[in-house]
Amino acid sequence: MYVQQIATASPPRWYTQEFALQFMLGIPLYGDKERRFLERIYSGTMIDRRHSVIDDYGRDPSEYTFFSRTPDMLPEPTVSHRNDLFVQHAKTLSEEAARSLFAETPGVDPSEVTHVITVSCTGFSAPGFDYHLVNALGLSPGVHRFHIGFMGCYAGFPALKLAHTICIADPTAKVLIADVELCSLHLQFKPELDTMVANAIFADG
Repeated sequence: MYVQQIATASPPRWYTQEFALQFMLGIPLYGDKERRFLERIYSGTMIDRRHSVIDDYGRDPSEYTFFSRTPDMLPEPTVSHRNDLFVQHAKTLSEEAARSLFAETPGVDPSEVTHVITVSCTGFSAPGFDYHLVNALGLSPGVHRFHIGFMGCYAGFPALKLAHTICIADPTAKVLIADVELCSLHLQFKPELDTMVANAIFADG
């Protein structure tokens, strides 16, 4: 057994790390201590730019549709609002990546896929984007679907282990793994070190 191909997809909207820093520095909730920390952590990430499904970046605050239009940007977006965007964009991004995958693997037809494993810790829905992939890509109605959720960055390893187990049990199996993480949807303004670091390094894809 082997990995036949890997493909990725990112939202079309992106911003530089310097833009992200200036955006965070403008949040009134942070004091001088937090701003000094932000400047150190953002400059040390070695990240040039990040992609996001959020359209507010670069807009005038009066045009925000995700963040609050108030001077302090509070209240923060609700969990429901964040997850609604996840449901929408998880479908489009996973489909884009999968179509790219099959385009780059001409020897494999989508109808040959026997198992679909989806992975995410940044949103959920029922049915999930695994069901969308089955319909959008024309996979077999009898394809086996599994979802690995809320395991963080580690989740890619259980997904590969599950695919390995499946292929051991059935050497003819062809497993499609689709991982969607939309971390920017969970940006929070808490002046806590862990939250500030997470805001500085994670993005969407």
